[in-house]
Amino acid sequence: MTEGRQRKKPRNKNEVQRFWNFVPDEERNTAEMLLYGEISEYSWYGDEITPSVFNQELKDLGAVDEITVRINSGGGDVFAAVAIYTRLKEHKAKISVKIDGWCASAATIIAMAGDTIEISVGGVFMIHDPLAGLIGYYNTTDLENIVKELETIKQSIVNCYMTVTDKSEEEIKSLMTNEGEWFTGEEAVEAGFCTAVYRCGYRGRKCGKSNCKFRTYRLGEIQHDTKRIIRLRQ
Repeated sequence: MTEGRQRKKPRNKNEVQRFWNFVPDEERNTAEMLLYGEISEYSWYGDEITPSVFNQELKDLGAVDEITVRINSGGGDVFAAVAIYTRLKEHKAKISVKIDGWCASAATIIAMAGDTIEISVGGVFMIHDPLAGLIGYYNTTDLENIVKELETIKQSIVNCYMTVTDKSEEEIKSLMTNEGEWFTGEEAVEAGFCTAVYRCGYRGRKCGKSNCKFRTYRLGEIQHDTKRIIRLRQ
């Protein structure tokens, strides 16, 4: 989760690097939004072009009944994440979030937009304090201002989490500060960040396309413990 990146921003719509992909299903009047990989190669802070492209593509879906947001992302720009979160929350469609792999850092903000937030039985969920990358020379006043900015950004993120989990503000802040907190799918549900765990169900044989069905399990239905899965981002 970064703040204030200094990467090259697009000068026009042709230079926009999409990190999302909308897949409409006109027959069912639904759509999928695939969010795989880094959330923006450059910060949306000061970028007016990329958000306008995203907003237009979301609008072009029309009055769909449901948008399924599929996430497999280690995070990225916090400003982009908050903007997408806000647009999804405002949308009239039901927002169903499915965490297919990992959902870390800024990606967790977008996940909070879901009316339901399901995570794969093998998925991981991670939250941490916002970070700022610095290049150059700064005096004490500059650094103090950066700290204040990060504190404000952290509070905005906590506000998003509190719309879903019953944890207190101080509990969430503590989890974020403790060098980041990693959750398995079951742990993310138990902590209130996700609403359910889903898995591919089968009986007596390995799963194949002919008999593969995704089933959703509430926390109380899971009868075995799953080892904690930690994937470090390098």
